[in-house]
Amino acid sequence: MIIARASQRRSVSNTSARGTAIWLAVVWRLAIVISGSYALVRAYHPFSSNPNIGMFRYFTNLSNAVAILCFVCALLAMVAPAYRPGRKILWRPLKNMLMMGLLVTMLIAQMLLNGIWTDGKINPSLLFLHLITPLMMLLDWLFFDAKGAMRSWEPVVWLLWPFAYLVVTLILAPISPIREENGHYVKYPYGFIDVDTLGAGRVVIYVVVLLILFVILGYIIFGLDHLFKALFRRGRRS
Repeated sequence: MIIARASQRRSVSNTSARGTAIWLAVVWRLAIVISGSYALVRAYHPFSSNPNIGMFRYFTNLSNAVAILCFVCALLAMVAPAYRPGRKILWRPLKNMLMMGLLVTMLIAQMLLNGIWTDGKINPSLLFLHLITPLMMLLDWLFFDAKGAMRSWEPVVWLLWPFAYLVVTLILAPISPIREENGHYVKYPYGFIDVDTLGAGRVVIYVVVLLILFVILGYIIFGLDHLFKALFRRGRRS
């Protein structure tokens, strides 16, 4: 009888903990949607006479937009009456691929571009696009995703997103400029893929180096994923 009561209390406690974790995840993912949406709206300038139509030619903006769409779908599923704890609502490799895309652009922006600065001042849109939202995505994986679930092939598959972006961007550049600036057309969103200025050979080198760095960072995340799983197991045993 005593054992049954203890087991019942434990079951109620576990259910309550799972419910709390679900709502924490809902609040956090809603914050990600708000963060990313705020940055994109500011970048687009929807209420100006000249909205930034070409903004979605940039990898950061596209990654944020797709991530927002995925999290909105996840939130709708999580607050639905039929939702049950443990139910898979986001395809893990897709979510991880978007997280990696945001983290890579965050690092490139901080090391090679202006980061979060424009004319010596913090640009709120860049702050959320290049720093806050990527870090929130990383923390979402850290706190709410099951550890040890990543497969060894995933970091290679994550390359599909940046590779597809590069192919489409290089195809569109000569036929559909992003914008007109100082009397000439801007065709390439980033200087390191500007074939007209750098030549095809140098662009290929830069792209290969970036893709290699993407894979390296991906396997660092993969290693941390499995390391955290081992640490959590050890903590439960002790």
